[in-house]
Amino acid sequence: MKSNLVKIMLAISGFAITIFLSCADNPALEFPSEEQIRQRYSSSKMEASSSSAKPGSSSIAPSSSSTSPPPSSSSIPSSSTTIKYGSVTDDGGRTYKTVEINYPEENLSLFGNPSPQVWMAENLNYNVSGSVCYDGQEINCGKYGRLYNWATAMKLPLDCNSENCADQIDAKKHRGICPVNWHIPTEAEWSTLIMMTGGKSGASANLKAKDGWNSIVGKDGNGIDAYGFTALPGGSGNSDNDFSSVGNLGSWWGNRGSSNAYTIVISTILAVIETEYIKSTLISVRCIKD
Repeated sequence: MKSNLVKIMLAISGFAITIFLSCADNPALEFPSEEQIRQRYSSSKMEASSSSAKPGSSSIAPSSSSTSPPPSSSSIPSSSTTIKYGSVTDDGGRTYKTVEINYPEENLSLFGNPSPQVWMAENLNYNVSGSVCYDGQEINCGKYGRLYNWATAMKLPLDCNSENCADQIDAKKHRGICPVNWHIPTEAEWSTLIMMTGGKSGASANLKAKDGWNSIVGKDGNGIDAYGFTALPGGSGNSDNDFSSVGNLGSWWGNRGSSNAYTIVISTILAVIETEYIKSTLISVRCIKD
């Protein structure tokens, strides 16, 4: 399988730090430790200081803003906006909070007036063969939900993690392991959610839970949960049951209508990333209503 190379630009106090993460070498996309980022940040400051001392060179003073820019006012619901919660029950009898997300009126016309979406406001915790708790600890399932490989999430034979099973996929409403009348979100549905809640930069803060995210490099990793989506950093694992990044990173499967494993990634200090994981990777599932 080709290496799935993700290039992430970390802008910490105005300095750009490039990190390359190879899914082939590390299917779980392990998030860099705080110490690693501190070292890279210090190195970048030294380089920037050195370059700014050169005659004739132009320099820009470091910004005091956080890594991800704060969500714009147009992407945050007004104080009069009511977040509508509901509930749904999975095939195992577990009940989850759901949320209807209505987008800011000023954004609607820009994106073709999309209808409100109803999402699970919790990660799926449906105990099915092929799913695990982070680090094998049941307490993590209670907090972050279970982790699933792609074929299990899509309710396909495990062989589909390595074979082309596009002819078994409903491109629009593939239920997978979601409750009745719910389905694995399509790429378009994830993209709509991201665009309408602040874009890849603003959506990260707007969608993340108000607590449960680690702080890193002195930056608070928590969000403002502006829409009640309450994204949590459930981490990830691989087929060898090696786990990483809980507290720092949350990833969710999506349906691209093909055998490509579309994935949404939200981390402690980065903007939202749309990418593809190796299909045997173990990550979270959020369902959306039909």
